[in-house]
Amino acid sequence: MKMKRLCWGYFLMLFLALPIFQAKATLVKPLKSTYGYSILDLKVKPTTVVDLQINVTQPTCSTPTGTITVVPDASSTGNTYSINGTDYFSSGAFTNIIPGAYIVTVKNALGVITQTTPITVSMPSPPTIALASAMGTDGQSACEDIAIQPITYAVGNSMDAIVTNLPNGVSGKFESGVLTISGTPSEFGYFEYTVTTVSNCNPITTTGTLRIKEATKITLSSAFGTD
Repeated sequence: MKMKRLCWGYFLMLFLALPIFQAKATLVKPLKSTYGYSILDLKVKPTTVVDLQINVTQPTCSTPTGTITVVPDASSTGNTYSINGTDYFSSGAFTNIIPGAYIVTVKNALGVITQTTPITVSMPSPPTIALASAMGTDGQSACEDIAIQPITYAVGNSMDAIVTNLPNGVSGKFESGVLTISGTPSEFGYFEYTVTTVSNCNPITTTGTLRIKEATKITLSSAFGTD
């Protein structure tokens, strides 16, 4: 009889203690952070990467340096940025970047690092000059005191273009990437003109010719008033 009472008492204690064991089992479950890592997981460096958009503005002959702009995913906060893996900044905009290869590195608030493939800032494309008016206008013959047929050149990757050795009365004007040579020559002769680009890159040139014939002139040779 005494043994039965002991057994019933033992089972009663187990029954009453069961919720306590369940509560303890629940408490030892690792807690999750807002970033999805458990407290135990934080002892190991996370490997999650940050989604990136990288915009590169390449140098030109008018602007010899480029820019790199890092745009992370909108949900990412507390990021710092580097293009050399050593110096990190709160802004992802890097300006005055000389041509070369760079590796963009981002650290988020948890110290998660993501690296891109090298980002290339290229050398500026060289200037270009191409005849845009009709073929032969850059080697035309004209007459003194009569307007020449306008000559136009398309000029690329250059801030300006100048032309030298034109006859008096003829000039060049550069606007929106186009050089226009026009006017009425007031002198005759053979003129080999030169067009030269103006930029931070090495200049390039092209040449053309104008053959200006002397105007036919009639002068009174008899006494004044005979005409």
